[in-house]
Amino acid sequence: MRRHRHLPFDRLAAVAVIVMAVACTPKHPAPPTAPTSVIEREDDSDATEREDARREFQEDILADVDKLDSFIQKTQHGANLTEFTLGWFVLILLDELSSQDSALFEHIHAGGMGAEHYLRHPFQADPRGEIATIEAMAQADHRTLRLATRTALEALTRIPDAKDPPEVQTATRKDLSASLMRLKVLLIRAVAEADSAGTKP
Repeated sequence: MRRHRHLPFDRLAAVAVIVMAVACTPKHPAPPTAPTSVIEREDDSDATEREDARREFQEDILADVDKLDSFIQKTQHGANLTEFTLGWFVLILLDELSSQDSALFEHIHAGGMGAEHYLRHPFQADPRGEIATIEAMAQADHRTLRLATRTALEALTRIPDAKDPPEVQTATRKDLSASLMRLKVLLIRAVAEADSAGTKP
């Protein structure tokens, strides 16, 4: 198995560029409400709001799955994804996934910062360390959401460099395609789990 590559600072600059587009998007979402041990009966408006949020999450993730299909096809046909394209996709996905997991939200948005800050600073400074941290978190709870986050970050470390020899780019695209396919499976699972949660009495 090929080792994860550190992201060189010159290539990581492109991931940082995604912040330029952040001004055109809403601020990062509010943290999810942590579950309580004693829950009184919800009124109709609370139940409706919760159901709407669940459906919105599922729709967003299914749209991400469609994008992943496109990324996988391009990669498998020999096209290199750019740092901007994949970085922007992962930025949005981090917000979507962490909206369902309070501990993941606190990690990604530590200090009240947004996901773009997380990618530019903690992740850029130590990508392998951050991947390992979230993988460890997945052993405790919210396994699917956290493994999806971990796999999305891993994909950012597997973007081909156009300056590399063709054979190296081909190998890197293969690694990237494998990460994207694993991410697709995890996102589909997350949608199914959200649906299951929504049908519980």
